[in-house]
Amino acid sequence: MPHLLSLTGPGGSRKTTIAERMLRRMPRTYMVESYTTRTRRESDLPGEYCYAPSDLFETMQKEGVFLWAELHLEKYYGTRTGSIDEVFMRKWDTVGIMILIPKVIPVLRERLASIGKLKHHVPVFIVPPPEDVLRARLLKRGDSPEDTERRIQAAVSWEQEARASGIPYHFISNDGDLEYAIGKIVCLVC
Repeated sequence: MPHLLSLTGPGGSRKTTIAERMLRRMPRTYMVESYTTRTRRESDLPGEYCYAPSDLFETMQKEGVFLWAELHLEKYYGTRTGSIDEVFMRKWDTVGIMILIPKVIPVLRERLASIGKLKHHVPVFIVPPPEDVLRARLLKRGDSPEDTERRIQAAVSWEQEARASGIPYHFISNDGDLEYAIGKIVCLVC
């Protein structure tokens, strides 16, 4: 049976790096495509995003195409309901990977419960590294100083919200040993 792995955590916690390594190691993994109005980043994974102009995104949102749609740092992000359903239409054991912000997880879980697939969701929260390491990662990837500080402040509140949410997250620390973190996640979906 296919599984849906959601990787949640603040910017700089290396969610994309973890997903990329899992895609290389596990032949039956793939990214569940989301839509965004932001421009492509070098670090974006193949199949992670469909880049759409704001007017198309807004039209799709009005038509009810998205499971969720959100404005984050002045850019829209959303995942089509159909993309979630497609995960479970596959005939073999695959793992669809999604990189999501915390407030989307309850909406995703409601959708999965409505189609009888909640038990196939593996929610993972990547715990961020210490503040100085997080700041260095964010600046290295090209975030502005303002965005960096905003993301560092969000890191604390996101983790607190996740721990208090009641969602059965698997909290994985990624404070340096990336291979250890990836190994723990692989064990969750195998």
